[in-house]
Amino acid sequence: MHGRASILDNPLGFDGSRLGVAETLWGKTDERLVPIIYEQLRQFHLQTVALRRGGSTSYSLRQVAPGSGIIRDRSDVNESFYLTGMGLLNNIFLIYAESESPDPEAIAMTNVYLADWHILFNDPQAATETYRQAYQELLASGVDATLANEFFSQPMVIPDTEFYAKCGGRGRRAT
Repeated sequence: MHGRASILDNPLGFDGSRLGVAETLWGKTDERLVPIIYEQLRQFHLQTVALRRGGSTSYSLRQVAPGSGIIRDRSDVNESFYLTGMGLLNNIFLIYAESESPDPEAIAMTNVYLADWHILFNDPQAATETYRQAYQELLASGVDATLANEFFSQPMVIPDTEFYAKCGGRGRRAT
């Protein structure tokens, strides 16, 4: 039976999300999942921005259930977004690390994005340590030191609009 038909015949076989459907079709370690996972990560960042700004969207994000009137503390919700984002980045890491042909450069780039995530959530110490680790991993993966140095010397807006598995493909790529 065709993959799509089997999903429709068994709607309880996946969680209903875009990622759940993709995992059902492709498996949990398929690299095609990376852009979907990264888009979820970006959504958590946008929700964090709304949470921090206050107002009705922040209030909605903090509700335990819609219309319940029970509100979670802003710092608790922020922490849950931070941890969820780290989990999503770990999923990307595992996709590259556990593939049939692990990609050391993609694994290193995952750590660059993890360091960015730490910056976005005001943890500069963790970010610095993770950037240093990513730099060493990029060099160990065979990325030329000049490219790696240029990569880290170029300021850029984070989070990136998409996930780049190669150092030269990222928005702050060396020229």
